[in-house]
Amino acid sequence: MEVISPPQLTLLRFWIGALVILAVALLTRRVFNARAIGIRAFVTGFFEPGLITIIVYWGLLHTTAVHGVVLFALMPLVTSLLGRVFLGEAITRPVLGGAVIAVVGTVLLVAGTPENGDASLFGDAIVFLGMLLACVAILVLRRVAQTHGQPMAVTSFQLTGAGFCGFVVVGGLAFFNNDAGAFEAYTRIDTTGWLIMVYLGVLVSALAFFIYNFALGHIGVGRISLYLVLIAPLGVPLAAIFLGETVNLQDGVAIALVIVGVALPSLASQPWLVSLWPGRSGRRRMPR
Repeated sequence: MEVISPPQLTLLRFWIGALVILAVALLTRRVFNARAIGIRAFVTGFFEPGLITIIVYWGLLHTTAVHGVVLFALMPLVTSLLGRVFLGEAITRPVLGGAVIAVVGTVLLVAGTPENGDASLFGDAIVFLGMLLACVAILVLRRVAQTHGQPMAVTSFQLTGAGFCGFVVVGGLAFFNNDAGAFEAYTRIDTTGWLIMVYLGVLVSALAFFIYNFALGHIGVGRISLYLVLIAPLGVPLAAIFLGETVNLQDGVAIALVIVGVALPSLASQPWLVSLWPGRSGRRRMPR
């Protein structure tokens, strides 16, 4: 980020991911309907993760990371409601309860973080807009997964759209700022920087979004968005391990709450817990 801007990073990272997925698809001789899958996946990718990445970064310039984390913790609740309205997916009690527990855990996790006075309603509104766009993108990708499947093809078009978004933003800023060398920043990336770009493009983009699109074919939008909330609590122990940051008792309790909230839908499907669920215990089917 000291060498290239967020739009430049978006362009390079996601196009690397798109090329990797496309290469794997060609090597494995996967056949897919480009016309049926491509347009929706490409447009979705333009917004998520393309434009949303830039929007959230812009919003965080006008608010705090604490506010950003809490706003994105609302994704499971918002996605469940949108999934009910537009996809007809049921809002199950385990998913709803897990979402509430995850939000409580996230708020507790960031409650001890000192504010620096940079938070603003304008910045919060931008981050909230980014969160809403991410929720809508989940609905579109869920419908594509249900209709066509083929997560490898979806991921390839989605990341291509995200990279194209970076290209449009970089080119647009260069045009309005009369900056003829907007793309010369890539020549200043050193070997370590390129290794980081490969990591972001191959693992964080290509592999992660392929797994995500594959899961969307088997898991409802409300439940799958719960896993996104794990970003914050998993980041805390990793920061302690790799950056030497301290983790206190409050952080530990908050992380445990978020993990319980995410795991609740899976745990609730276990037979021994189903029997304990209110209204289901002791209910047996009578023989005819």
